[in-house]
Amino acid sequence: MPSSLLPPLLALLALFSLPLAHSPSCAGPPSRTVSLSASASATASPTSAALSFAVELRDDSVLGARERAAAATSAISSALGGFDGIDKARHVQTMGFGLRPVFEWRENTNTWGGRDGRRGKMSRVTVGYEVRNEVSVRVEEMGRVAEVLDAVVKAGGDDVQVVGVRYVVDDTVAVEAEARAKAVAKARKQAQELVVGAGGKLGKLVSVSVNNDEYYPPGPPQPMMMMAKGGMNMEMAADAAGPPETALSGGEFKVRVNVYVTYEIEDESAAAGSESEGA
Repeated sequence: MPSSLLPPLLALLALFSLPLAHSPSCAGPPSRTVSLSASASATASPTSAALSFAVELRDDSVLGARERAAAATSAISSALGGFDGIDKARHVQTMGFGLRPVFEWRENTNTWGGRDGRRGKMSRVTVGYEVRNEVSVRVEEMGRVAEVLDAVVKAGGDDVQVVGVRYVVDDTVAVEAEARAKAVAKARKQAQELVVGAGGKLGKLVSVSVNNDEYYPPGPPQPMMMMAKGGMNMEMAADAAGPPETALSGGEFKVRVNVYVTYEIEDESAAAGSESEGA
């Protein structure tokens, strides 16, 4: 081999040998880790309620149905205006409106005109018109939710239906942060117990992840009439202090968070030796 080719060849061999010196097989023993998951929860009381109701009625004419529904809705709107905490421009929202004819299938009483005299076929007949106007009201004064509901029912009369009451936690940031902090602390404690029990020492945090928060709101409130005290029956209570208020309870919301963590495991004897050398 010519001597002029030897230096470039040696340089090329050195270049290909560099990755081998830094390959994982030459980097020492693999690091040891412990991975586990933990969950924790935090609770919060609702800060507002969404009351949904619908004005629903039927009339013989389309104009009659619309006018009666408008009158009932206007009466309810006036009742809501009596609450200082309800801004109708911000807290009242139309969820749906519909006006449709109502049909019935009836037998045609006219005869066919044939020899057998059979009656005619079934025909569809318009028997009225039905209107439905569904509205949602946001109530931020938690102590007046039942009062608002009763005012809506009183103003709408037989033409109003209460669709439901839903309680809401408006700001969930704080309760989510509390649940995450509890879950992380719980995970670290469990990792510490596992590693120390196995004769090791808990090292640095390698990774941590959080799954989606899970919300457990209270079940739908069941309206019930409040019983009178002192053994009085409902009629006596109504005569004494007016009709009882519908009893509602917001309960509390629970937020559950799951975290997944991975920690390094340090050898207890090696850690002790490095500490003594440093001393």
